[in-house]
Amino acid sequence: MAGIGFLANPHARANQRDPERLQEFARVAGRNGIAQLTSTLDDLYRAAAAFRRSAVDIVAINGGDGTLHVALSALEKTYGSEARLPMVAPLRGGTMDTVARSLGVRGSTDALLARLVGKYRAGGGFRVIERELLRIGDGVGFLFGTGAIANYLRLYYATRRPGPVTAGLVLARGIGSALLGGRFGRSLAERWRGQVTADGSCWGPRDYLAVGAACIDQIGLGFKPFYRAGSARGRFPALGIHSSAASFIAELPRVWSGRPMAAGKAIDTLTSALQLRSEQPFEYMVDGDLYRGREVAVGLGPRLRFIVA
Repeated sequence: MAGIGFLANPHARANQRDPERLQEFARVAGRNGIAQLTSTLDDLYRAAAAFRRSAVDIVAINGGDGTLHVALSALEKTYGSEARLPMVAPLRGGTMDTVARSLGVRGSTDALLARLVGKYRAGGGFRVIERELLRIGDGVGFLFGTGAIANYLRLYYATRRPGPVTAGLVLARGIGSALLGGRFGRSLAERWRGQVTADGSCWGPRDYLAVGAACIDQIGLGFKPFYRAGSARGRFPALGIHSSAASFIAELPRVWSGRPMAAGKAIDTLTSALQLRSEQPFEYMVDGDLYRGREVAVGLGPRLRFIVA
């Protein structure tokens, strides 16, 4: 093996100990490790370039869903389409860690890092799964969504108290308010209007509660709307929910358990390309980060190997 690259984001809530982790990683991994503490996008690209020069076998990323999104986008751009990307070890460290949880990564950041380095020094024996990432605009990621998906995140971030408890409370308040016709519920359920094309075919409705796509099954809090993620190589699940908010709320038990919604409430398909266009700028989410635009293309990104144990 050529080495492990350890990438840490000091701005993540659970990463306040990363300077200590960098020292510990350097001590344990020795000359086979390259540790990088990143605060800016420039830092990320410098780290990615250092990993490529050193031909590391593994990049361990400590951070949440957004950190994985920007870090993998930087790695993919730096390595280019001709080079094979190293294996990726998500170390959690975020407030929700939806991506890591969906991939099957369990344990604390320190325990995951210790296990990773221990197995590495013993010669491997990692449990690895492969996933094709989504290519969204000029970056890559795991989750995409607009409409109520982006609305929910905006309301969640407005609390300035990130974490699973707050996420659950925002959802519960949104459900209650939507059923009663309250302002909070109306803000959550504000619909997305535009044209969706999947593999060149236009979807019929132009008014959606939410449009989403993913290469993992979960979207947060254990809900699994993308239950077919990873089931067909070269295709990813895409969902266009066109029911009312109240009608969708009735489907939440099915969504949580990873079952399809009742007929007539959503378009639920596998595709290799999804394109959204709207006359007005709209918010959309990529792995928990919010962006804005009038047109978004979602396609297939690189196929990566993730160390999950």
